[in-house]
Amino acid sequence: MSFDLDNFDLDLEVDDIILGWYETEGVRKITELSRQVRSLLNLKTNTIRCRFRSKSNISTKLQDTKFYENKKQFESLALRFIKLLNKINGISRRDLEEEIQILLYQVSIKRNEISKSLLKELEDLTLQIFMKIHYFSEQDLYNHPLFLKSLIQLSIEACKTYKNMNHAFSEFYAELGENYHNLEKDLTSIVPEIGSKNDKRKMKKHSEVLIS
Repeated sequence: MSFDLDNFDLDLEVDDIILGWYETEGVRKITELSRQVRSLLNLKTNTIRCRFRSKSNISTKLQDTKFYENKKQFESLALRFIKLLNKINGISRRDLEEEIQILLYQVSIKRNEISKSLLKELEDLTLQIFMKIHYFSEQDLYNHPLFLKSLIQLSIEACKTYKNMNHAFSEFYAELGENYHNLEKDLTSIVPEIGSKNDKRKMKKHSEVLIS
């Protein structure tokens, strides 16, 4: 059998490129999953510390300019995320996960560009939500249980979207979502007042989808 050295070199180059891509993608995914676990653990720590929070320091962190600016940006991002979830959910009686599955079907089988655009926007917004949640999870949130609950509720919805859009890691995000559900229950048991009608009204702007 004849051996073409030129083509052999080209094949090696292509293999190296593909291998490099897989390595990069693998590292990116591992980093992302690691960040998700750290966010959950950080929010759990904040939830536990809520039990021992000092009421005299209830607004200290909100006076921090950087924190306050990030919080405002996050609220704007969360509102966009919720509006998009409402748009995807529409007026149907199906739940969000079913609607995402329908969109995925329309993209993969029918090549629907509108569905593709919605999914791309949802994927981008969900990633931004997760990144912001991780930032806040590293802050001292135990003096702000209402905001902490909002973060946990948004995490639950973000997990639903990633569970359906990342098939290779769907079980991971399903379990992560369950952990956040349990964490929300823990927080409510530790700080019962965040379940009151007044507090729910305060959260309504950011939680229409989450508490429906």
